[in-house]
Amino acid sequence: MSDDTITSLTRDVEVLQLVLNQLHTQTMPDQSKNLVARALAKVNSIAQQVDSSEGHSRLAALYEVSQTLGTSLDLEEVLNQVMDSAIHLTGAERGFLVLVEDGLENPVVRVGRNMEQQTLEEDKMRVSRTVIRTVAESGEGILATNAQSDPRFSEQESVLMYSLRSIICTPLLSRDQVIGVIYVDNRVKEGLFEEDDLTLLNAFAAQAAAAIQNANLFTQTDRSLAARVHELESLAWISRELNYQKTLEEVLKVCRDWALENTSAEDVWIAVEVEDEHGLPVMQIGAGAKPGRLINPQDEILAGVLVGHTPHIFAAGYGQPARLVVPVLSREGLLGVLGAEWPDQVPPEAMQMVSRLANQMALGFEKMRLYERIIEEREKQAAFVSIMTHELRLPMTSIMGYSDLLKQGALGPVNEQQMEFLSVIRTNVGRMSTLVSDLSDISKADHGRIHLDPARIHLEDVIAAAVDAKQKDLNERQQSLDIQVAPGLKSYADANRTQQVIKYLLDNASSYAPHGSRISLQARPVDRTARVEISDQGPGIDPGDQPFVFDEFFRSEREHIRAVNGWGLGLTAAQKLVSLMGGEIGFDTAPGAGSTFWFTLPLES
Repeated sequence: MSDDTITSLTRDVEVLQLVLNQLHTQTMPDQSKNLVARALAKVNSIAQQVDSSEGHSRLAALYEVSQTLGTSLDLEEVLNQVMDSAIHLTGAERGFLVLVEDGLENPVVRVGRNMEQQTLEEDKMRVSRTVIRTVAESGEGILATNAQSDPRFSEQESVLMYSLRSIICTPLLSRDQVIGVIYVDNRVKEGLFEEDDLTLLNAFAAQAAAAIQNANLFTQTDRSLAARVHELESLAWISRELNYQKTLEEVLKVCRDWALENTSAEDVWIAVEVEDEHGLPVMQIGAGAKPGRLINPQDEILAGVLVGHTPHIFAAGYGQPARLVVPVLSREGLLGVLGAEWPDQVPPEAMQMVSRLANQMALGFEKMRLYERIIEEREKQAAFVSIMTHELRLPMTSIMGYSDLLKQGALGPVNEQQMEFLSVIRTNVGRMSTLVSDLSDISKADHGRIHLDPARIHLEDVIAAAVDAKQKDLNERQQSLDIQVAPGLKSYADANRTQQVIKYLLDNASSYAPHGSRISLQARPVDRTARVEISDQGPGIDPGDQPFVFDEFFRSEREHIRAVNGWGLGLTAAQKLVSLMGGEIGFDTAPGAGSTFWFTLPLES
């Protein structure tokens, strides 16, 4: 150590002496005054060592080994650092670090090291338990120049058996509590240690105790944090899993499996409310070792939980395991009961973990019930649409047939005004027929009931058939259609449904484009798909309307759009049909610059 460093340390020691002397003159509790006196005595002792060349050397050694402490927060590494430093300071043959985590009666040797900084094997961890216990109980260090003849220890079996001679043992104090001891010895040499060695080790022990406590606190915090992170990850996992379950049985199984894996419980069971054969409410085990078993709500294991809706712990006894029973609650009330069983007692940490699981179960139950209600409503909706479309088609067919007969003069001549009225009837019944057909297709697509007949199709032929079906409407609006189809372009799809999609998009373009405008239809291969595009010269789509274009019954609020007849179902039906055939649909538009609607289908090579 340099002279500058020694000078700096001397100055620091003098400051400490001044401060402690001032504190010692202040009025304070006796216990605090004693602590200040002890600290002052140690600082005075260090000051004496600083004043001598030997003291410089000892202080230099203490300063150097102290620098290693605090460089790590890993507890095992810190314990090894402390022990290696203690051996280095005293010149001992070996040393041991003993912690009293479970009380002074049961000290535990945590580290044993030798002067080569090697960890001692278990069969060489032989120390005097009497010396260690004496230091731990008194809180004062011990020096024995020859334990074999020291009247305090010479009759101890361990001292004689292990041939112990030179020994220093000093306490590790943290907040006036003994957390352990540092023990160094030499089994061959007598008189190896002096009082100065004990003083030096005492000074080092104060720093070592702080380093050990910091590392211990970090380790405990780190473990606690890791356990909490693991628990949160587990809860996140079960939350995701519950989102995929669609039946009560699946929800119960996922929750029980999670509880068995994440607790030490021997069994986990979940009971839900059902009705017995007499129509009375009972709890039935839906998941557990005895599925289907009925439990009377008045049973001791359920009564308190059902009445107060609070968790209950039942001690083991009379052949029964220890049980933790937790209610599964939602905003609507009690959904079920979760029980976990252990052979002897319920672990302290089980209450929080099982309660959190019950909360996740409640969310899973609610989602499952909501899903069931949605399915039920969708089934009702599908049934209604099916009946409605069937009942409407019959009278519409009759109306269209009779109106056509009247227009043909089947019942006599028809004047100009009558012909106009019949055309209005025919047109509006046709619109109703389209609406019914679109509703039927959308409902079937939503419920997976639409029939597809996929095959290799030539898009040129399908497009020609769709254009032929819409040509009359295009002519009435004096709109021209430019068609460009890549030669030999084939797709794997349903020909009739593909033709239906093209007609929907052609009808949309024709309806909103001006009279006499031009419509473009192109089909070409793009990125392993067949892409069909239909462009118009219409008004385009406002940014505020664009997110809703494919929604059922959506119509823009713009006046010139509202003026066009339509139900807002064609694009919805087109989207669902394209999706069912494994393709995508979308559009590109700019207000005032027209729109291009496109869809893709799998390319057939």
